[in-house]
Amino acid sequence: MGVVIPQVVSEDRAGGAQVIDGGLRFVSGNSQYLNRTPSTAGNRKTWTWSAWVKRTNLGYQPIFVARSGGEYHYLDFETNDEIGFRSYSGGWQMDLQTTAKYRDPSAWYHILINVDTTAATSSNRASIYVNGTKVTTLNTATYPSQNADLIINTTYEHNLGRFPVANDYGNFCLSNVYFIDGQQLDPSYFGFTDPLTNTWRPKKLSSSVAFGTNGFYLPFDGSAPIGQDQSGRGNNWTPVNFGGSTALDKATGALPILNTDGGGKVARVGVRTDSNASSLVLALPLVGIKSDFSNAINSGTSNKAITLVGNTSASSTQSMFYGGSFYFDGNADCIDVAASSDFSFGTG
Repeated sequence: MGVVIPQVVSEDRAGGAQVIDGGLRFVSGNSQYLNRTPSTAGNRKTWTWSAWVKRTNLGYQPIFVARSGGEYHYLDFETNDEIGFRSYSGGWQMDLQTTAKYRDPSAWYHILINVDTTAATSSNRASIYVNGTKVTTLNTATYPSQNADLIINTTYEHNLGRFPVANDYGNFCLSNVYFIDGQQLDPSYFGFTDPLTNTWRPKKLSSSVAFGTNGFYLPFDGSAPIGQDQSGRGNNWTPVNFGGSTALDKATGALPILNTDGGGKVARVGVRTDSNASSLVLALPLVGIKSDFSNAINSGTSNKAITLVGNTSASSTQSMFYGGSFYFDGNADCIDVAASSDFSFGTG
C-alpha cells in the first residue's frame, strides 16, 4: 500500500546535506500512480517541472508522462539508468538522454526539466538539470524546433509514475513536485548550494512565482491528502491504487475529517461530507500539520489560527486515521486555538 513517509534525509544519505520533509513511495507491483487530465491546455511552448526523486529500483522507471494515442511526452529513468526526456508526435519532437547513469538508491536526486521552444538557440529550448547542474553531456540531443507545441500541458492525460502506452509503473519516491506553466525556470528557484557542505539543498519556491493555468505543487510530505494541489490553483491529481476503499461509518465512535482509503490510513483529496457541517467551527486532522480545515467543510466559518505550546509535536507512532497524530508529553503541552466568536455558545 502506498504511504506518505515523513522523514529527514541525513547528511550521509542523499549524497550530501539535502533535507526532504517527506515523500510518496510508488510501488510498481501495486500499479500505483497519480493521474490528471487538464480541462484547459496551458502553455505548450514554455514550462518547468521540478521534483526530488529517490530510486527504490534500478532500470526503467516512468516518472512524468503525458499521452494520447500515439502521442506522448515523458521523463523517465532508462533501462540502463540514464535519464530520458522525450516528446513524440508522428516522430521525435525532442529526444534527450543523459550519458550519466543515476544508480544510487540511497540518494535523493533533484531533477528539473524545462522547455522554451521560442528560444533562438536550439540547446536552450529543452534542458535536464540534476542537483542544480545542467546536464550537457548527452547520448542523444535532439531539440524541439523553434516555437514547437509539445505534448505536456495539453488536455491529454498526464501521469506521475505510469507510462500508459504499455501500462508500465514506477518504483521510486517523489517529493516537492512543482509544475510551472508558462515560465522556463532554472534550479535556483527550487534549491541552493549549501556553502558549508557544497551540496544541493531544496528550498521553498518564492510566492512571487506564478504557477500559471495548469501549475501545481504536490509536497508529498504528509501535510495534505495525496494528490491535493498546494499551489492555490486547485489542480488536484487523482491517486490510483494507493490503498483500497474501506467503509468507516462505525469507526469506534469517531470519523475522519479528510476523505480516506485504506481503513483510514491514507488521506485523500477533499473532506468528508457531514450532515452537521453548518454547525462545525473547528476541524483538526492533526496529521503532520496543525492546520484547521473547518472552512473546507463549513463555508460559513473561517479556519482558526493554531499554536502549538510546549513540546507538542506531530507523531507517527500512534493514530486512528491517516497514520499520524500529535503527541503531548504531559509537561504543560497543549494546542492553542485563537479566540473566535464561533466559540460563543450563548444561553439556553
